[in-house]
Amino acid sequence: MVMHSGYSGPYIKKIEASAGSGKTYRLTLEYLKLIISNFSNLRRPSSEYDETKRRMLGSILAVTFTNKAADEMKQRIIENLKKLARLRRKHAELSAQRGLQPVSETILKDLITETGIPLTEIVNTADDVLLSIFLLYSDFNVKTIDSLMSSIIQAVSPELGLHPDYSTSIDKTEELENFCNEFLESVTENRWDTLERTLNELLSMGSVRTRAVDSVIKSSLIQFYTQSLKYDILPDKMQANTSRLNSSYEIFSSSVKQFYNFVTSPDISPFTAKNKLRSKTLTKLYNICLGNTYSKELVEPIFGSSLFSYRNIDNGYTFFKTNTPEEIKANGLHLLSELIGTLSTLVYEMSIHEVSGFSILFADFINAWNTRKKRTIYVDEQSNLLRGKLLHWSEQTKYFAEQDRVPYLYIKMSDRFLSFLFDEFQDTSEMQFKALSPFIDEVFSSSEKSSMLAVGDRKQAIYRWRGGASRLLTKASLIKEIPSFDTSNFYEENLDTNYRSLYEIVDFNNNFWAPENISASAPEAIADLIADNFKHSRQKCGRSIIEQGQSPNTAGKPCGYVEITGSTEKDEDDNLLLMFIGQSIEKLVKAGYSYDDIAVLVRKNEDVCNIVEYLAQIGIETVSDESLSLSSCNIINEIVAFMKFLEYPPDDLNFLTFITGRIFNAAAGNNFNDSRIFVGRKRPLYKYFRKNYAAFWDKYIKQFFKSAGLLPPYDFFQDLTSVFRLYENFSESTPFLLKFGDVLHSLEKEGCTSFSAFFDVWKKHLSGTLKYSIDSPHSGNRVKVGTMHKAKGLEFPAVILPIKNYRSSNKNIFLKDGKFYYITQRYTNVSRELAKIYRDEIAQEYIDDLNLLYVAFTRAKETLLIPMVSKPSAARGSALSKPKGLYELVYSNPYISSNIETTGDRFSFKRGILKKGETGTAKIPETLNILSKSRLTAEWEKRFLVFHSKDMPQESLAAERGRKTHEILSHLGVFETEEKYRNTVMRLAVLYGLNKAEMGKLLNYVLQKQIVSFFVGNFSYFNEKELIKYDRGAYQTKRADRLNIFSDRITVIDYKTGGESKEEHKRQVREYMDILIHIYRDKKLEGFLLYTDLFEIETVN
Repeated sequence: MVMHSGYSGPYIKKIEASAGSGKTYRLTLEYLKLIISNFSNLRRPSSEYDETKRRMLGSILAVTFTNKAADEMKQRIIENLKKLARLRRKHAELSAQRGLQPVSETILKDLITETGIPLTEIVNTADDVLLSIFLLYSDFNVKTIDSLMSSIIQAVSPELGLHPDYSTSIDKTEELENFCNEFLESVTENRWDTLERTLNELLSMGSVRTRAVDSVIKSSLIQFYTQSLKYDILPDKMQANTSRLNSSYEIFSSSVKQFYNFVTSPDISPFTAKNKLRSKTLTKLYNICLGNTYSKELVEPIFGSSLFSYRNIDNGYTFFKTNTPEEIKANGLHLLSELIGTLSTLVYEMSIHEVSGFSILFADFINAWNTRKKRTIYVDEQSNLLRGKLLHWSEQTKYFAEQDRVPYLYIKMSDRFLSFLFDEFQDTSEMQFKALSPFIDEVFSSSEKSSMLAVGDRKQAIYRWRGGASRLLTKASLIKEIPSFDTSNFYEENLDTNYRSLYEIVDFNNNFWAPENISASAPEAIADLIADNFKHSRQKCGRSIIEQGQSPNTAGKPCGYVEITGSTEKDEDDNLLLMFIGQSIEKLVKAGYSYDDIAVLVRKNEDVCNIVEYLAQIGIETVSDESLSLSSCNIINEIVAFMKFLEYPPDDLNFLTFITGRIFNAAAGNNFNDSRIFVGRKRPLYKYFRKNYAAFWDKYIKQFFKSAGLLPPYDFFQDLTSVFRLYENFSESTPFLLKFGDVLHSLEKEGCTSFSAFFDVWKKHLSGTLKYSIDSPHSGNRVKVGTMHKAKGLEFPAVILPIKNYRSSNKNIFLKDGKFYYITQRYTNVSRELAKIYRDEIAQEYIDDLNLLYVAFTRAKETLLIPMVSKPSAARGSALSKPKGLYELVYSNPYISSNIETTGDRFSFKRGILKKGETGTAKIPETLNILSKSRLTAEWEKRFLVFHSKDMPQESLAAERGRKTHEILSHLGVFETEEKYRNTVMRLAVLYGLNKAEMGKLLNYVLQKQIVSFFVGNFSYFNEKELIKYDRGAYQTKRADRLNIFSDRITVIDYKTGGESKEEHKRQVREYMDILIHIYRDKKLEGFLLYTDLFEIETVN
């Protein structure tokens, strides 16, 4: 029997691994311990030696959450085995350690300590293990839990009744939506009463605010179907019992009458306290006494009265005056207690009845979906399918015992696996683990060598929406799911050293996430649950370069930096937050960071898009998942547009997209990059092009047009790359072109051999249900922008974390233990059961938000900047309320609120020194988007010249202001709305360093009606447009600051300062107009001078 660091017999070990604490290292170490221990016990040689090695290698199952994590763990295992194996070829015993890398030294020491195996035997065994992995790679079981479930389903597909040709798929969106449409059509025709009842319920709850009620019902069915996959839910339990509701009401009504008659009787009434038993309350009770049948309108009015809260029973509430005889008090409180009890029961039944129509409809939908003919098994359904079969087998236990046989799956699993390693256990689906736990339990009951390691961090549980259940990471849950396990062999460990972040970041997180601080930001009713979730949040710093007892800032050494800045002036102002992000990047660059040291993490994908767009406008290159998507590449989009045109030639839009795009014009000499040549032409436009530009048609389009419908997409793409020299002309898009070719080739293997079939796939890609992206480039100097969810497991030298509030969903329908409930806060006042359901969900929503924030707070290695925008609310109350957003969770934390410094509408919190450490490599950006020479000069002046504005002459201040205004205007395009125009001007003003007064003057100037018309509307424009003039036998180049091309006129605009003669300025504009009048003979010409230092407008005739 293998011994593991003092563990003997079947054991379970749970490790809570906080951020940066070496979770992957521990998993790698555990795997190496097991495999080396197993291999070292093998007898060499033997007749079954090779087969035994196969069994030993295959007996360890490591389960990860993502493919990326599985690949990383495999890589870590193989790399460390290689480093250990090298020692076999070097000096023996301890002298060989000198040749090891630091990681391997640590691994080697830990392996010796944990296994008790001598060094020489470890390195010899490592060589043997490494060779076995290469020869028996299919038995190297490091895989995702989804792929594990798929392999189990495949092994028992006959027992599950699956079609012999079944397939597995990830995305079922299209089939589920189509099935839902068919289901609702069937219900409309055959069971209209059920559908009508559901509609009325949704209307009364305010869930329907659109005419498209069918889409509301469809989205609700799909939403709760997805949620139901996380739990053991039987649809037949969802049927509401109307008779139970009526019975509850009769009992409640009787209690009301008794209580009302008692408190209004002449003998009792004088003793009641009128401020606690108001006349309005008595009137509401009287109305209930008059009614004989259940009526929601009669019952709901009393919910708001504190008199009928179930909490009164617990708190000894009284509604009598102090001089009331004790006997009267006792009788009255007894009647009140009975009334509250019957009301609580009634409200519970009301909560179920309110959504009974939807419950019935949902149960029918689930049954119809589950009984459909299945040719495809979806990944998120696998655990439920397997779990259902296991429940059936459990019922047949007696039969199996009588027949002296066990289900085949139990035999196969218990024979194959001995050790189970789970990564990111806090995000493991509860249903998936319930499907696996019987197998693990069987292994534990049949082998003394079995073991299980669960590594995770409840603070980083951010996938509850996918079924993740962090409660599995507790001793009670694990023992419940694996009943044969001996509880005396359960071990727990907390990894509390952070090897990722510098001192100030670790110290900041220790204070922010301290249970007493983080629970203070939540309602008191759930504070204990919040505190428990973060009880293991405190960490030691494993990267600190300072000695114990020294000041963190000793000798100016990099010790980390944390800064929170924000504004309380505007509520959720996205534009202001974008400006703060730009300023944060500039601050980091000045401190020595390069762009690729910096990551901006946000909550939603739409925020990623907004930030990428904004940073592009101010000249900062970025990389994000969105920018790596195939659909983000314009060259790929032009190819798809060309394919759509070939599939349907009258499609003028896609034809124009391709003909006026970069691909065609790179080949055709930029002759067709202006779509105006097609304006007013007879449609379809391709016929006009074929007739009037026959040479171009024949050379570039004809062969594709003739082969349309004959060539599969991959062959078409290969011909296209050759004809248009895509790789030569667009080398910057090579990764996208290669990936696009790979996708087409893979789809062809799957039977996608037509354009129309490809368009279906591309549609899914655009919707996000299928993702095709290039690998993240390792070169290039770009700011990383991504979501907090996708940043999990990653680390960056500097992190910018913009914070704002997000509106929480107005959720009133809850799914619990196979039943739907309609719950509002008023319902929770009178029902203890509903209050617990509501409280648990609110607590989970808070924990979800806080866990996501924890993940984001712990990604930084050196510097963490947190810009925030939103108005903080008042202090928390005791009532249960949904979280208002990440801003509130940060701002209301006592550690932050007690240490911020406020100036006007700005506040800040700072810890440490902003100084680049050793983890990044400072460098000048490889691609600088230089706005202009004058802008570059201004940056040089700002960096190297020191002066005060009070010492500068007013003329120079005006010239400087005019230069900045000139630069801002020169970067403006055409905007759809005045608001977008104004916001862009503000962003650029912040970038160019205008103070508040200067920005106010600028806005007053550029928002004048006439100037707005130069930038807002529907027209073409050119900035810095070169004009050619032939004069005295030579060509002269002129440059106008801006040209606006309208349907009936041309507007020439030049930006000036007042230093030169105004007449000279007018002469220059007239010269531009003289050139243009020969080009645009049918248009009116007008000219304007904008004096950016004086804020004046001059018309030029």
